[in-house]
Amino acid sequence: MMPGAPNRTKHQRFITMTLPVNTNLAAGGAEGIRFVCPTCRLALQAGNDVYHCRHCADEFRVSDGIHCFFIDSRDAGVTEIGRYTESFRRPETAAAYQRSFERIARKRWRTRRELSVLDELLGGDPGPSVLNIPCGSGRLSPPLHNGAGTLLEADSSPGQLSLNRGRFGDCEGRIWMTASAFDIPLPDDAVETVVCARLSHHLNCASERARLLGELLRVARRRVVFSFRNRASLSSWSRRLRGKPVHSTAMSVADVRLIARRHDARVVRCRSVSNLGARHTYALIEKVTSAA
Repeated sequence: MMPGAPNRTKHQRFITMTLPVNTNLAAGGAEGIRFVCPTCRLALQAGNDVYHCRHCADEFRVSDGIHCFFIDSRDAGVTEIGRYTESFRRPETAAAYQRSFERIARKRWRTRRELSVLDELLGGDPGPSVLNIPCGSGRLSPPLHNGAGTLLEADSSPGQLSLNRGRFGDCEGRIWMTASAFDIPLPDDAVETVVCARLSHHLNCASERARLLGELLRVARRRVVFSFRNRASLSSWSRRLRGKPVHSTAMSVADVRLIARRHDARVVRCRSVSNLGARHTYALIEKVTSAA
């Protein structure tokens, strides 16, 4: 085992999907994007619709244009996300979740607000290369598809990817892949921007939230947009006033700043989804070397 590599005893689960073929990407990544083994992070060798890891002796298939790099993070001790990940692998669950944001008025409002916040934090320019993980069904993807030169849409759920891909279609510079946000198959500083929306609030364990943000910052060359459940939100203060504990998945801005500093980055700005202080907040985090 390589130093610093996750200690796993199980083989990764390969995800096979039947989706429209993207002929531009089926044989490999877009220009400038290199993939590494999500287990040991060594460079992969590209074959005929398959990537090989010489160190782990594992293979990662390209199935109908989808790069299948997902490995179950529970094998590496990330326990909190397992049930959530499993549920969204089912196409019917992914479709029901997507429909809820189209049918329910408050969720439509939330989507509009989150798109506005994301566009504001990115300054309308996501950059030449972007990783969106987890991308889900593409609810928050429009600002990225509109601006990014190379966009990697990644999710653990084939069902979510299928909906996302059906919404936007295939075009040059788009890479679709199954991947875990805890074990991203990219080298350090691989992409200009990483966007991670609505994942950390599913994690009750502070160490797993820290690990998640650390992994996002590892692959980002310039910046990360990271959403979290804010301990200073109105809903959190309301719980305190009623004598109830703040939700176990909540983070403070100070928590996010501390994790960022550990990875040579800094929080530049935070924006709540609501001007009244909604529980979900988006942080723009920049690498110190990039921000200097």
